[in-house]
Amino acid sequence: MMTYQSVMGGFGVHPGSCMSLAIATDGLKMDANILMLALTGFNDTTMSVFITGGDVMATQRFTGIPKKVYDSLAVDKEVAASILDSKLNELGVTNLVCHQTFRFIKPRLVNAKLVRNSISFVDVGLMHKALGFWTEHLRDSSNLIDLQAKIERMRGKNLIKLEALAELYDAAAEEGGSPYVPVNKSKMIRDVFTAQLNTELPFS
Repeated sequence: MMTYQSVMGGFGVHPGSCMSLAIATDGLKMDANILMLALTGFNDTTMSVFITGGDVMATQRFTGIPKKVYDSLAVDKEVAASILDSKLNELGVTNLVCHQTFRFIKPRLVNAKLVRNSISFVDVGLMHKALGFWTEHLRDSSNLIDLQAKIERMRGKNLIKLEALAELYDAAAEEGGSPYVPVNKSKMIRDVFTAQLNTELPFS
């Protein structure tokens, strides 16, 4: 049997090219400010960056980020973008694996100019949908954007809660994790995607 990783490898997606990413914002609207980026690599490399300009108290109960920590560690967007770009280049990362990528994460990162245009995005929710309804039509996609667009157009839900995905793929949050929710979510996303890559597809 062929694993999903062998298919995704054809699109340049493999553990060494990926980091999982979760963000914290001060609201759900498109004009909300990004408070924090949290990334986890598939070799356990981690990084976090706090970004100035947000109202950290507006969502503190959801993010776990104390105002004192935010005020002391947050940097300007331009500095955050430079730190992120430098780290991704250093590690050879070309793909960011996220949850609710195209409805929530990518538009905010692009709007804030935090990632370069050459970075690709992978959505674990869409990958889950594809694994449940795999077809040769998906395998014949021309690139990663085309693949995920085809998955979105398939029948079935495009959105699934991260906690539900974590349960399905046995990727629950670890005991005694970070006090910052995005850090724990980035690890869950990484573990979900690892399990997805190892899933066998129904063709040889």
